[in-house]
Amino acid sequence: MEKKGGNVWQALGIPAVRQETRLPCMWGVLVFCLWSALLACRFAGPSKTGEPLLKSEGIPLVESSLDFRLPLPQEVRIGAVGDIMLDRLIGTVISRDGWASPFMGIKPLFEQVDIGFANLESPASFLGKPYPGKDPEITFRANPGALLGLKYAGIDVVSLANNHANDHGKEALLETIQALEVLGIAVCGAGENYQRAHQPAILRCGPYRIAFLAYAEPVWSVTKAGEMAGVATIEKEEILADIKAAKQEADLILVSLHWGVEHQHFPLEKDRALAHDLIDAGAHGILGHHPHVLQGIEIYRGYPILYSLGNCIFDMRADATYETVFATLNFDIQKQGSVDKTIGAEKDQKADEREPSRKTFSEQGQPTQEPGRSRASLRSLTLIPLVIEKPLYRPGLAGGERQKKIQEVLKKASAPLGTTLRLTPEGYLYTEYRP
Repeated sequence: MEKKGGNVWQALGIPAVRQETRLPCMWGVLVFCLWSALLACRFAGPSKTGEPLLKSEGIPLVESSLDFRLPLPQEVRIGAVGDIMLDRLIGTVISRDGWASPFMGIKPLFEQVDIGFANLESPASFLGKPYPGKDPEITFRANPGALLGLKYAGIDVVSLANNHANDHGKEALLETIQALEVLGIAVCGAGENYQRAHQPAILRCGPYRIAFLAYAEPVWSVTKAGEMAGVATIEKEEILADIKAAKQEADLILVSLHWGVEHQHFPLEKDRALAHDLIDAGAHGILGHHPHVLQGIEIYRGYPILYSLGNCIFDMRADATYETVFATLNFDIQKQGSVDKTIGAEKDQKADEREPSRKTFSEQGQPTQEPGRSRASLRSLTLIPLVIEKPLYRPGLAGGERQKKIQEVLKKASAPLGTTLRLTPEGYLYTEYRP
């Protein structure tokens, strides 16, 4: 939301109070206390609204010309899961048990983060025709009502840049986007034309703007968006241009990539090279999808690359496709170079002309700081092992041998990428970045 004019009290949502010149001291103290209480209520308590551009955790979103005195540190917590498919057997479960059923196990996890992200691997529409020549068993189209489960779970933004978004053509794709927008769920990676498909979904957390971009390898029914509806495809130069543009708008940039080889726990070298290039260009993290199984974690120059988050809600055959994680990415963001312009101070105009900064490294691998309006750095990454339980296809906390297996898979896949994952007492995996 754009900031609007008004004095400081209007900016905080407090009605103006006439100041009488003969106001007794006691009344003055009473008015001051009331204003203080209102301010405390206004700024108190964490909230998770699930609405694009309306997320707040401790620091509220204020529509006004009020800028925050800086530097202002803030932890932003992103929750991410793998592929969600709402057709086939899962569609049958939803028809019988309701749209909330598959999401009951992960809802409490999304409630603990500021922004929830997932890859939606099926259109949800009554429109369209099956993609010509594609195997009907893997040509998906869910009931639009199933999308209510995403909202119920606390998922705020989804990628549609995958090889199933166009399974029933542009009509079904566009209706899916419309339905998600009606629910207040942001979409990235697909749209009615090239510009819309490459446009980032931007959500606000307190005073910070978080951008999500998404792209898919051009396989199977992937139709590149152009003058017609489609998805954003993985083409390096186009992604680099999108990241450059997003840096003008956002404090934190995450890129979702639908890539890799199915059922393989290790990324391709070409995918590693691409991920490094995107982080060098300004992305603060990579969220991978498509292999349907977990792949390793890499921390590159202080930023996380999750090569594959596996499945989240899916009905495949292989056992490994039912073992997954809930990833929580904790970022610190710090604004710089601006003051409150409502009290007469001039805003640093040069800061607006610069690109939002990020933590970079010198040739020797030591942290350096680019000048700019903000700085984002990874504080920690936590991976909570989950198992998709049949026959409800509901992901929930893994325990016992299944938990140990997921731990070992991730440790083994991450070690060659230079990442050591540690265990919490609960059996979660985590890594911290310390420059």
